[in-house]
Amino acid sequence: MRRCTALAVVWAALPLADGAVKKSPAQAEAYATGGVRLATPRAGCLLDRTGRIRWVLGLPGSFLLSAPSGSGVLAAGCGEGFAVVKTADSLEWLDAAGQPVRSWPAPPGQALFGLAADRAEAVVYLPETGQWFLATEGHLRPLPVTLGGAEALAVALGGDGSVAAVVRRLGRLWAVRFAPDGYIREERELAEAVAPILIREDGALVWGDGEGIVIEAGSGARRRVALPAAPAELAATGERGIRVRLATGQGQLFVRLDEGRDEICRLPEAGQ
Repeated sequence: MRRCTALAVVWAALPLADGAVKKSPAQAEAYATGGVRLATPRAGCLLDRTGRIRWVLGLPGSFLLSAPSGSGVLAAGCGEGFAVVKTADSLEWLDAAGQPVRSWPAPPGQALFGLAADRAEAVVYLPETGQWFLATEGHLRPLPVTLGGAEALAVALGGDGSVAAVVRRLGRLWAVRFAPDGYIREERELAEAVAPILIREDGALVWGDGEGIVIEAGSGARRRVALPAAPAELAATGERGIRVRLATGQGQLFVRLDEGRDEICRLPEAGQ
């Protein structure tokens, strides 16, 4: 495991000099030079205390937060250049600048999101009604997935369109994978796993273990990563990243999974 060190990054946001031309959020994040468009790397997003999204920009060791966008957001899943968010009465698809592209009516309550690793798609689960959807920029399609009274704790969208979930049934945790038509392809009990827990698109699992997390690969191999405090919430971000909210208000971390040299970086505070 490695701790992140500060990096000198030439594209980091700098104060504008007097008289400089101010850019729009989209222009500030991605700009053209020599005919090549350069974009700031992203590591997911955070929600501030007022329900607005703040994109995490940059590389481990030099993260910055974007200006806030959106409002009244209860839950968010942020991918590469897009986000799917849940408000009190809608699901919304946001572009890279945090601007709404599409909006669909939705029942009250929270949502769980699982984002595809290689495309702009997300699986959406609404716990209040038990509804599942596949969201893209232009469409929201219902999925014929049912949990039979179980409680979903985490969801993921596989590269083949399958839906993976960790569910709690009669006090026990199970990993379940559904085909796009709702048929259960695989189901296994997670005898040692506990909440908070995360499932990734490839079936890998991550769960809290005291002041640390356990990472279980699809092959069953495990390793443990120590943290400065116990995790309260886990969320996938990018292909190999995990956002960890620490218990007792001790902030959030970005953990980059790379077997043999996992990196842990403290994320900026979203504030108000």
